[in-house]
Amino acid sequence: MKKIWLTFLLILVFVTGAFCQFGRNKVQYSLTNWYYVITPDFRIYYPAGYDNLVDFAKIVLEKSLDRLSKDFSYTPQDRISIIIYPTRFDFQETNVSPVILPEGVGGFTEMLKNRVVVPFDGNWEHFRHVLNHELTHAFEFEFLYGNAPAGVLSLNRVFHIPLWLAEGSAEFESLNWDTESDMYMRDAILNDYIAPPDQLGGFLVYKEGQSMLYYIAERWGRKKIGEIFAKGRIEVSTDRILKSALGIGMDDFYRDWKLWVRRRYFPQIEGHNLPKEVATQITDHEKTDVYMNLQPVYNPAKDQIAYISDKNDYMDIFTVDVPTGITHRIEKGERSGESQSFHPMDSRMSISADGKYLIHSVKLGYCDGIAIVDIKRKKRIRTLEFDTLGIREISSPYIHKGKIVFAGLHRERRDIFITDTLGKTLEPITDDIYDENYPVFSPDGKYIAFSSDRPLGESGATKKFPKKYGKYNIFTLELSSGKISPITKDGMGNKYPSFSPDGSKIAFTSSKNGVANIYVSDIERDTIYALTDLVCAAYTPSWSGDGKKIAFSAFWNGGWDIFILENPKPIDHKLKKFSTAFEKIEQTETNITEDAKGDTLSVPTVPLVSGELSKYRFDSEERDSAAAKKYRPQFSADLMTANFGYSSYYGLEGSSILMLSDVLGNHQIYLATDLYQNLDNSNFYLAYGYLRHRTDFYFDGFHYKNYFYDNLYRLFSDRYYGGDIYAFYPFSQFSRAELGVGMFAVDRYFYDPPYDDTYSENLTSSIALVFDNTLWGYTGPLAGARRRVQLEVIPKVGRNPQSYWAGEIDWRQYYHFGKGYSFAFRFSGGYSEGEHPKKYYLGGMSQWLNYRVAQNDVYSITDIYISRMVVPLRGYDYFQFVGNSYALCNLEFRYPFVRYLDLGFPPITIRGINGAIFTDFGGVASKPYSNFQGMREGRLRDLKMGLGFGMRSWIWMFAFHYDIAWTTDFEHISPKPKYYFSLGLEF
Repeated sequence: MKKIWLTFLLILVFVTGAFCQFGRNKVQYSLTNWYYVITPDFRIYYPAGYDNLVDFAKIVLEKSLDRLSKDFSYTPQDRISIIIYPTRFDFQETNVSPVILPEGVGGFTEMLKNRVVVPFDGNWEHFRHVLNHELTHAFEFEFLYGNAPAGVLSLNRVFHIPLWLAEGSAEFESLNWDTESDMYMRDAILNDYIAPPDQLGGFLVYKEGQSMLYYIAERWGRKKIGEIFAKGRIEVSTDRILKSALGIGMDDFYRDWKLWVRRRYFPQIEGHNLPKEVATQITDHEKTDVYMNLQPVYNPAKDQIAYISDKNDYMDIFTVDVPTGITHRIEKGERSGESQSFHPMDSRMSISADGKYLIHSVKLGYCDGIAIVDIKRKKRIRTLEFDTLGIREISSPYIHKGKIVFAGLHRERRDIFITDTLGKTLEPITDDIYDENYPVFSPDGKYIAFSSDRPLGESGATKKFPKKYGKYNIFTLELSSGKISPITKDGMGNKYPSFSPDGSKIAFTSSKNGVANIYVSDIERDTIYALTDLVCAAYTPSWSGDGKKIAFSAFWNGGWDIFILENPKPIDHKLKKFSTAFEKIEQTETNITEDAKGDTLSVPTVPLVSGELSKYRFDSEERDSAAAKKYRPQFSADLMTANFGYSSYYGLEGSSILMLSDVLGNHQIYLATDLYQNLDNSNFYLAYGYLRHRTDFYFDGFHYKNYFYDNLYRLFSDRYYGGDIYAFYPFSQFSRAELGVGMFAVDRYFYDPPYDDTYSENLTSSIALVFDNTLWGYTGPLAGARRRVQLEVIPKVGRNPQSYWAGEIDWRQYYHFGKGYSFAFRFSGGYSEGEHPKKYYLGGMSQWLNYRVAQNDVYSITDIYISRMVVPLRGYDYFQFVGNSYALCNLEFRYPFVRYLDLGFPPITIRGINGAIFTDFGGVASKPYSNFQGMREGRLRDLKMGLGFGMRSWIWMFAFHYDIAWTTDFEHISPKPKYYFSLGLEF
């Protein structure tokens, strides 16, 4: 009994401590009243004032649901919950998922309650795509597993949808096929980095999966997609499912698809150029493993380019001197609340005409700002904010003669605004429902060029949302008259305009031949010509100050690089269109749209990439505005487990776990019970989290009855009960303050003499400051820092309190050298005083499965309920050293040990094993501290040291560690090592 309880206690303490000690914060900056509307198929939740987004979503969702129902021959049995956030900032604040959502996450579907959660970012086509994509997930979850929460526990969960099928089907149902999908797949095929479905990761999960679903639809028909999922109700493996539905197994399917897709893409390289064949390459991700080099902007005053790169793991801003290739980092990103993100995928930068200042958008927390950076001093001198005026998202600021033009999202619109460099004025330039982005001033300041999906000849100023969207052209706006004129008219992804220094030309990106190339509009001659004819995509052109060069970024071989096109001239031939599936889909959609114009209810079998909504009516009945209801929390189960039994000897026994939350996740309840004979012998834990505000509050109550044998083999029990209140206030995503107050009591009762019964009543309080900006690898932190400083007190109040105070610090730093090689440093320390000072037990490894203990006499109230295990000090056992203060230093060199190993015999595939070489060094001390001797005569005495090596990897859902450690006193090394099998992530 004693060993079982100790094992449970150790695992519980380490798991709880690891979960709570660090981590980034999800910050709720805004407090909004929420409403919901009910349609025959959906419950749509949204913040007050965003009815237009709901009206748009209703049509997109119903249309998508009809298509899915036809493909799967199935109609959902219950309404699907859709939660709409009006900005990406609001979306990242959601409590539906506890995960910190990266900027690249466009939406998600929560599985326990089948909730679809999506943001609006100003781009109506993207909003349509994400709604379709996530609804497909929700539809498939219900199709396979039934309604939550019963479906969560369904026996049908023997089939887990592989990622390539889940994400591929969602992309296919939403997009069918498009130029972006073409770009990624063409690159993967031509550079030969496609992978078998079970090895896919990153964007290939989406795009290769999408291509496989497109192949299934073309070869066997769209109905086969639904049949594959239907087989998943009764079959276990993907191989057996494909054999049953398609007649071929996974290996044959992958071989056939690979041949099919290669036949489509291999011929395309003929007649088209690689970027390095026509332009000077400035960055090279194939040599440096720096895969993101984006948003280049030429300095008008010198031969210098600024760009955004993950050169140091985080997205930072660099400048490169073109003649010498020397780079300088001028601003750090993703490490603090003042620079949470530079929006590297969708926001351009600009440099002032004198070459002194760089202008870029930056995520500050609650809103975006416009950062003005002194390039020479590498220092931000000012940040402009407009959130008080309702502009929370800012894109592509461009500076010209003291004025800054930018695209800003306010309400359901992304419009163009002009401000000054002090941010004292703000002038709206456009005010309509269409998406406008990437604005730039003409050199004379009279015009603004921008990209927009506005139909030609329509203003859209009085409409709720556009009927047609997603077809982007380049426009110019004359500031004196407000006149808007189109530069392009084909709607083929025309974006990123850039004026030549003399203002006579506009360079931009267009996908008119199926691949994004650089084009130029000669304004005076009213002609458009191509500068590149690439086999891969090129984006974000930027002219040099003398007009003789254009910098741009291009995607090739799985990464983005910066190139310079010198002496840009029209290519001497007409661009050949890529013979891809995209052309066929475009033609098919046009035909479907034309045929369906007169039918307000018809639903095409292929989704409309153009976002055509003109055939739908918007009467008051459809709007359902009168049916909107104010949101009030209603709890439902996220998880329920229970088992009960009755014994004539032991009586009633049972255990249960219940997790409840409301739809928005702002209220969370957790209950765990363990019933044994009667209530006095039972355990329970009840917690409630209130997460709606910026400060998160947690309340808990607990009661545990534990039995022990001490070293005299006396049986005794502890009734341990109490409650806590915690408050967490985040300063930003990276730092927070924690405050906790509580009370616990221990009622100890001995069943054997001598009867040393005792009772202790304790009031607890703690305060901590936490910082965490780490980036993670496969088994632990890879780069960044973690800090924690904590003070805790039990005052001399109540009956027999274990009064003490303790201060603790935990300081960690991680250095990544590239390709998974990193160095980890950790220093931690603690000091305690008082009538019953806190004890620190040094030795062992966190969550050590085959643990050994150096002493068993650890049964005082302080030992069990207040003391702390200090790890890792490998080479030693648990409870090896004890004191009222401690210091510990850990050094680890971490490296990939086995990336991928396929054995012939035995036929085993091994992947993802990391290695570590480590040194642990520390000691404990108690009063009188003058007795502490760290070293004597060149040998360690009270200081202890262990060293060794180990391996880490994931097995099923657990991270396993295997470490071998020796002790040393600087003169001798222990003859035999200790072996540690443990669970958990690296420190």
